[in-house]
Amino acid sequence: MRVKKLVHHSRTQVSRIRLGTWNIGSLTGKLMELVDIMIHKKINILCLQETKWVGEKAKEIDGLGFKLWYSGKNKNKNGVGVILDKSLKDHVVEVKRNCDRIMALKIIINGMIFNIVSVYAPQVGLDASTKEKFWNDLEELIQEIPQEERLFIGGDLNGHVGRVAEKVGVAPIKDKLRESRLRWFGHLNHRPIEAPVRKIELLDFAHVQRGRGRPKKT
Repeated sequence: MRVKKLVHHSRTQVSRIRLGTWNIGSLTGKLMELVDIMIHKKINILCLQETKWVGEKAKEIDGLGFKLWYSGKNKNKNGVGVILDKSLKDHVVEVKRNCDRIMALKIIINGMIFNIVSVYAPQVGLDASTKEKFWNDLEELIQEIPQEERLFIGGDLNGHVGRVAEKVGVAPIKDKLRESRLRWFGHLNHRPIEAPVRKIELLDFAHVQRGRGRPKKT
């Protein structure tokens, strides 16, 4: 009920937003660099993986109007986060930090509810129980999102392309995403472990309609 009331009273009107995702290896010492990149590339929302920051907190980025939300348990591995620019940071109505690999922000934009999920999948070499827990947690989070809301997932899959299709019910994923309320704007392909993951997705609100539910499995 609270979210519905906020949607009704929201005055945020934007024509386009850019969403990005980046496996940064570590957030330490890189925060200002990331903000500079967001400004230069006109990115409004940036999902981060491998932040390696401990805690479940939000942090204003001094003097620039950007804000970071993050979740992490170990300074040596994992950790996820999301940075919003000044046009969106005050329109977050809910934050979910499921673990140090999954977190989500619920944002009201143009009277619509958007769920921004940052994910960092377990590496291929990790044990099966760790992988299974991650995918179960992600599936549970997705299923909890009301079907009239829109969902965006940005992150590093570490090569687990097939599991995304299996868990979110889209196959083939690249062909089906644009037909549904679900958009994956993360890294979908295999990569060298040392390579950075960067991708930017442009969302034009002139072509966005209110969601009508999740895509059917095919």
